[in-house]
Amino acid sequence: MNIDLESMSNEQLRTLNHSIVAILNGRRQLDTLKKLSKFNIGDKVQFESDSGIVKGVVIRVNKKTISIDAFDPPGQWRVAPSFLKKIEVDQGSNDDQKNLLKFPLN
Repeated sequence: MNIDLESMSNEQLRTLNHSIVAILNGRRQLDTLKKLSKFNIGDKVQFESDSGIVKGVVIRVNKKTISIDAFDPPGQWRVAPSFLKKIEVDQGSNDDQKNLLKFPLN
């Protein structure tokens, strides 16, 4: 499909431009929503910052970003989902149970 842009008026070019920008913005929003939907509150994640790898847990899924409560190093972050990677929880690890107390059975 060939469009002769040179023969179009300024108004037609502006209208075409607005249409193209609207389509691109819609595609970008859809892509962001797909990436956001992969994360849930409580997921353990990591991302790379200027100071190195940051690990934490998802505390909120926003419109465009994910809010992270970081534990390594401590702090809170808002990160685009494209920068996040889920941390797989090792089933053989005791990390999830380190705050549990063991009581003897009688």
